[in-house]
Amino acid sequence: MKSIGFLFVFLVSFYGGFAQSHPKKHHHKKDSVYPPPPISYYDTIHTNSTQNGEEDAPQSIDGLGYVNPPDTGPKIYVERMPDFPGGESAMYNFIKKNLKYPQAAKEAGIEETIYMRFVVDSTGVVGRVSVQKGRNKMLIDAATECLKSMPKWTPGSMYGKKVSVYYMLPFKFRLQ
Repeated sequence: MKSIGFLFVFLVSFYGGFAQSHPKKHHHKKDSVYPPPPISYYDTIHTNSTQNGEEDAPQSIDGLGYVNPPDTGPKIYVERMPDFPGGESAMYNFIKKNLKYPQAAKEAGIEETIYMRFVVDSTGVVGRVSVQKGRNKMLIDAATECLKSMPKWTPGSMYGKKVSVYYMLPFKFRLQ
């Protein structure tokens, strides 16, 4: 009985494989051709050309076997985030020391948390400062000045290469 069951399973799998390798002909128009799937950057292997025209090995390959795209600007997620000199507590001490609450905002009783986005580039310089959330121009300008006065950071890295990284910080302006 076991041999009959085995023979049955074998024949079904053989026939199923044969049927899949020889699909039924469909009655489509003769000229209808299904377009191939689009080719993305990740489906191709790019190489770096040397000065004498020879080709080097492909660019670094990630864990999925795809070639990494060229540096297309600041990253959001990286293997190693940028570090302020001295660490996070040193960064907050720097902000506490260098963030100037505008006198006109104090007199007007304005309190707000401003969220600032900036880029720590591949050399560690802070730049491309922008407001993500905030309304008061005086407070935004004070936060921008504080960011622009920051020292060089240790840049972020991806695949062992230094890259530009987006970073966001809140700046809390509270009267005491």
